[in-house]
Amino acid sequence: MTKTFLASLLLTGTCLTSAQAQTLFSYGGKSVSKADFLRIYQKNATQQKADRSEKALREYLDLYSLFRMKVSEAEAQHLDTSAAIQGELENYRRQLSRSYLSDPSATEKLMQEAYQRMQTNVAVAHILIPVPASGDTIVAFRKADSIYKVALRKGSDFGALAKAFSSDRGSKDNGGNLGYITGMQTIYPFETVAYNTPVGKIAPPFRTQFGYHILKVSNRKPGQGEVEVQQIMALTPKSKGADGIAAARLTIDSARRDLAAGMSWEEAVKKYSQDKFSSDNNGLLKPFGIGRTAVPFEEAAFALKKPGDLSAPVQTDFGIHLLRLVRHIPIQPIDSMRDDLRRRIENDSRGQIAKDRYTEQVKAKYGYTAFPEALNRLISTASKSIPDSGKSAGRFNPSDFRNETQPLFRINNTAFTGADFMRFVGQTTNNNLMGNRELALREIFNLYTANVLNDFQIQSLERDNAEFRNLLTEYRDGILLFDLMDRNVWSKASKDTAGLTAFYQAHKDKYRWEDGFEGTVLRFGNRPAAEEAVKMMASGLDSARQEAILTRFNQPNTPPAVTITQQGTFEWSRFPDFTRQQLSVGKPSPIKANTDGSYTVVYMKKPVAAGNQKTLAEARGYVVAEYQDALEKAWNERLRQQYPVKVDNKVFNTMVQ
Repeated sequence: MTKTFLASLLLTGTCLTSAQAQTLFSYGGKSVSKADFLRIYQKNATQQKADRSEKALREYLDLYSLFRMKVSEAEAQHLDTSAAIQGELENYRRQLSRSYLSDPSATEKLMQEAYQRMQTNVAVAHILIPVPASGDTIVAFRKADSIYKVALRKGSDFGALAKAFSSDRGSKDNGGNLGYITGMQTIYPFETVAYNTPVGKIAPPFRTQFGYHILKVSNRKPGQGEVEVQQIMALTPKSKGADGIAAARLTIDSARRDLAAGMSWEEAVKKYSQDKFSSDNNGLLKPFGIGRTAVPFEEAAFALKKPGDLSAPVQTDFGIHLLRLVRHIPIQPIDSMRDDLRRRIENDSRGQIAKDRYTEQVKAKYGYTAFPEALNRLISTASKSIPDSGKSAGRFNPSDFRNETQPLFRINNTAFTGADFMRFVGQTTNNNLMGNRELALREIFNLYTANVLNDFQIQSLERDNAEFRNLLTEYRDGILLFDLMDRNVWSKASKDTAGLTAFYQAHKDKYRWEDGFEGTVLRFGNRPAAEEAVKMMASGLDSARQEAILTRFNQPNTPPAVTITQQGTFEWSRFPDFTRQQLSVGKPSPIKANTDGSYTVVYMKKPVAAGNQKTLAEARGYVVAEYQDALEKAWNERLRQQYPVKVDNKVFNTMVQ
C-alpha cells in the first residue's frame, strides 16, 4: 500500500455502524455497513460520479478492509492511548471545532461587509496616543481628546499635530498620512471608523489594541484591485546620501534612454537593475494592492494604463524605480473570494464578533449563570494579596486560593469556582501577574469562560454532530495508521540493518549501475559567483580546486554562496538537471537557473559504464524502498489471516450499477 493511498484513506476511513444498517462485510468479528462503505467510497472517488462497477467496488473493498484491519491492530496494541497520539488528536479536535463554533450568519454578514468595503479605497491619516503599560487609559484618552478638540478648530493643521504628538513612527513624519486603505487591510476597529467617517471629517478618539487614534479621512475613490508590474531599480544606500540618489537617477535615466532607442526590457533589466530579488525574473514583482508598498511606488504603478507602459522615475526609501505595467487585476466576484474571505475573517479581530455572538447563544443553551459579586470579591482579594515589590513581585501560588469555593458561574448545574479560575490563571501566566492586576484578571476570566464553554461545545459536537464526529474519527484512525505503518514498515526497513543486508544479498543482481557518470553538483546563490566558478573549473576540479571555490565565495557568519549538493556516481536516467549531450568529461556544464533563484553547475569527472554492481550504500534508497514493500506485503498477509474478511454478496450486489 502506497503512502499516497494511505493519505487518501486516512481522510475518509471511518466506520460508523448502526443496528439498523445492512452489514456489507466483517473482519475478525467487527463489521462495516453498506451505508458506511458507500459513504466512504463516494467521498474518496476521484471522479464526480463514483465507479459502481463490480470490479471497482471489489478492489476498493479489498483495500478498505485492509485499512480497517490495521486500525484494529493499532487499537489492539493500545497506540490510541499514547500521550503523543492523544495530544495530536486533542489539537486537531480544537482546530476542527473552530469552524463549527461560530455564528454562520454573523460570519456571512462580516464577509459581505468586507467585500463591499473593498469596492472603495479610503485615504486616511491618524494620530496615535499609546496607553501606558500600567493600563491607565484615562490619561491616554484625555490627551487624545484634547488633541482632537484642537484638530477640530478652524485653520488647525492635522499633519502638524501628527508630527508633534503621534507615536506612530511609520507615519508621524509624514503628517500621520497612511495613504489609501481598503477592506481587510487594517485591524477591524480602525477600518470601521475609516469607512464610517465622511471625507474631510475627523473621527473622535477611539481605542484599538495599539492605543487611542484620532483619524482623518481626506478622500475616497473606487477600489482598484491589484496591479502587477516589472521594475528596474537602482539602489540608494543611506550611507551615500545625496550622491547615491544622484547616481541612482543617472542609472535609471540611462535605462530609459536605452529603452527608447530600442533595447528590450529584458536586456535593460539585466544591464541596469540592482534588485537581486527581481532582476533574474525580468524585474517581475508579485501582484499587490492598495497599502502594500510605499505610497509613491503604489501611485505610479496604479497610474499606468496599458501593458508595457513605463512610469516616470519613482523614488522610495530603497532606491529609484522605473516601472513597467504587466496587468491590472480587478476585484474578483465575491463567490470566487468567499473561502479566502472566510479564512481571513476567522483569523482577524472581526472574527471575534461572530464568536462572541455564538458564545451568547451557547450560554443560553447551557444555562450559563454568572455570579459577578463573587468574581469582584475574588479579583479584589487576589489583586491585594499579590506582592507589588521585592523578589516576589507579581508572583503567586494558585494553591493559596484553594479555599475559594464560591462559584463564579454555573453551566448545566456544574459550578466553576474561584479556585478553578486561579489555577487557570497560574497556567496562563506562569504564576506571575504584573501591571494592572485587576484588568489582567478580568481579561483572563473572559478567556477562562470562553475555554470552559468551548469544552462544553466540543463535547456536544462529538455527541450531536455526525459530520464533526466522522472527521474526528477519520483523523484519529489516520494518525493511528501512520504510527503503525512507521513501526512495522517505514522506520523498520531503515533501522533493521541485518534484514536490509539480507534483502540486498538476496536481490543484489537487481542493483547494478546504469549508464552514467561520476561527478560533482554545485549550487550557487547568485549568477556572478557561478560564472566565476565555471572559469575556475575550466582546468579541472580536484579536491584542492573544490576547496578553493568554497573558500572564495563563502564568508563566515553569512549564508553560503556555493554548496556541494551531491558528489559521486549518477545515472543518466535518474539525473534531471542535464542531459548527456550537455555534459563533457573534464569540463563544467552550462549554468542552469533554478526556480528558487539559485544556479546549478555540474562537473563531469568521467563516464560510468552500465552493468557494474552497486554496493548496499550506493543502492540504499532503492533497497530500502523495495524492502519496505516486501515487509508490507508479508504483514498484509498476516493481517488477512488474523482478521478474515467475510462479504455478504447479496448486500454487495445491491451496490453494483
